[in-house]
Amino acid sequence: MSFEWTYHGMIIFDNVNDDSFVLNWRAMMQANNDVHVLGSSATGMYAYRIWLWGVPIVLIVDLQAKWNSDDGWIRENCYEVVFTEPCYCPLE
Repeated sequence: MSFEWTYHGMIIFDNVNDDSFVLNWRAMMQANNDVHVLGSSATGMYAYRIWLWGVPIVLIVDLQAKWNSDDGWIRENCYEVVFTEPCYCPLE
């Protein structure tokens, strides 16, 4: 199943352990009013396009990750939430 704007409540990127991912995909993270291409093949022949306006984007980062970026955009646009206990989502 692909992302359906009217069905899914958010997009979750799991195991984002490098701040360069966030910086390289900054426009997508801002969910600006553009259509974004995701899941693209090396040639760009196979891809899907999504419109992310108003869709929450969640990045899950392991505690072992080393984020060395002093980029102001990350500080101003990201919120850190630390779970001290396991967190489970029910599968539908």
